[in-house]
Amino acid sequence: MKALAVVGLAGCTASADVIGSVGSSGTLYRGRAVGYQDGTGSIDMTSADGARCTGQFRYQGISGGTARISCNDGKFGIVQFTSLGMASGYGYGTANDGSPISFTYGLSEEESKRYLPTTKAASAATPKKKASGSGSGFFVSQSGHILTNDHVIGDCAQRVVRLPDGAVVRAALVAADPRNDLAVVKVDRAAPAVAAFADAPTYRPGDSVTVFGFPLAPDLASTGVVTTGTVSALAGLDNDTANLQISAPIQPGNSGGPMSDASGAVIGVVVATLDSRQALKRIGHVPQNVNFAIKDVVAKDFLRSHNVPFLERKRGPDLSTGDIGEAMRNYTVLMACIND
Repeated sequence: MKALAVVGLAGCTASADVIGSVGSSGTLYRGRAVGYQDGTGSIDMTSADGARCTGQFRYQGISGGTARISCNDGKFGIVQFTSLGMASGYGYGTANDGSPISFTYGLSEEESKRYLPTTKAASAATPKKKASGSGSGFFVSQSGHILTNDHVIGDCAQRVVRLPDGAVVRAALVAADPRNDLAVVKVDRAAPAVAAFADAPTYRPGDSVTVFGFPLAPDLASTGVVTTGTVSALAGLDNDTANLQISAPIQPGNSGGPMSDASGAVIGVVVATLDSRQALKRIGHVPQNVNFAIKDVVAKDFLRSHNVPFLERKRGPDLSTGDIGEAMRNYTVLMACIND
């Protein structure tokens, strides 16, 4: 069933609260989205200072769709949105002046904070540079785009990539999304192989997953490490629907690496593990294999919003773990952040 749609007589509608942000100021807009049974709908939102944005949207399958937004200050743009539930979701896009457009629907203001830019006051704060470190990433385009986590590579003086053939090259930051912990960089050479995302979210609790990355570098194998597990839950910490909980073992350095389904299609980006020391203090015991990956639909929305090309494919027959790992090794890279 489509989000914002209802089952009933022809002509019935459903609506949801909308919270949005247009431009770089972090000013919030509030309003309503109204959806119709034919998969179309309208958005109307206004800021506290009277700026107004309106638009039309259309679902393209159950996972999300496209909205066209126009504002009375002259900004306009196209937003790709993702459904999180029957009547909730979020969207990202770029305005005609290059500034971001984003909105949520059917979420509280607290829930919306995950998907919307920070306010002016928060944006003005100057974060400290993080320490140098390493993680993983994977090629998503033949022209050299690499997807990873923002916490791996987003805030670095230099970004260095070790390619599957052992060559070490510098990478340029293309875009970063700290809130969803995603970043994309580009190297000045063609990809030796490119990951293909699943064309539709088909994961279920209990489905097999394979993870590839470069944990604990340089102490573990320089050729990368394969681990396997299952999808444990369709949400992460605090019921975060942007993440999957997985049982595949991960270590520091796995962050940003790909996670595939049993057919080898990428369905997630490895992001975090539950801190065992903090959990011991909080709940009194050490958790086992409680790890998380960002859902592929979130990653693809991020790439679309920044015009980064990527591949999708339909789920094929199940493959052996060895075959999946070999394919992942060809498109996964070691990422290094240098801030010394």
